[in-house]
Amino acid sequence: MTDDSERTHVDSFFEKIAGRWPAGRQDYHWHVLPPAGLVREHLADPYLGITTRPGLARVDPEWAHITVWHDAPVSDVSQQAMDPVLARVRDRCRQVSPFTARVRRPEVWATAVVCPVYPGPALRQLWAIVREAAAGTGQPGQESLNYFPHLTLAYATGRSDDGPLREQLTSTDHAEPVISVDALTLVAQQHDGRTITWSVAEVIPLGGGPSAAAPSAPARRRDDHAR
Repeated sequence: MTDDSERTHVDSFFEKIAGRWPAGRQDYHWHVLPPAGLVREHLADPYLGITTRPGLARVDPEWAHITVWHDAPVSDVSQQAMDPVLARVRDRCRQVSPFTARVRRPEVWATAVVCPVYPGPALRQLWAIVREAAAGTGQPGQESLNYFPHLTLAYATGRSDDGPLREQLTSTDHAEPVISVDALTLVAQQHDGRTITWSVAEVIPLGGGPSAAAPSAPARRRDDHAR
């Protein structure tokens, strides 16, 4: 296995996932959604010179997300099957207090420019909640037993040399923002081979906080995404 220090290129993220998540298909995803204004100020704008390089598809701040779980295709899951999953997640999330997380400096991963998010154990607790809820009701989802919390700033759209990206990132230093994690959000998500978008299906608060109703019409975000 080649480690990051030996890798010399990035490959297309969307080509890599095409077999398990084809363009245009809506899949349920569970996310932690940071405020778009914070992402714009502390991540998107400061690293604009990197994320707009040729061969990258920049993630617009209102679509920035920390994926917790990639669930089944929306068309494969009835509301009757989803209701027990939502009930289990709500029940477990009541027992988890809101917490803060730090979005670290971006790194070049195999298919994207990515910011690791810490603390991992707190976010993995949310991953475990959703994973167990989905398994308990027979819903298929991601197969990996590993979870590395991260926020993607740009996806690679083809194979290219990652040297210039790494060099530019090591020459750039910005403050690492802290976000409040107070809810899990279920979305119906799709991509077009370059951009990931979604509509919000359910917002489940942590710690027994007030529930946020899902919008009656497809919405881009539940938080502020004013430019």
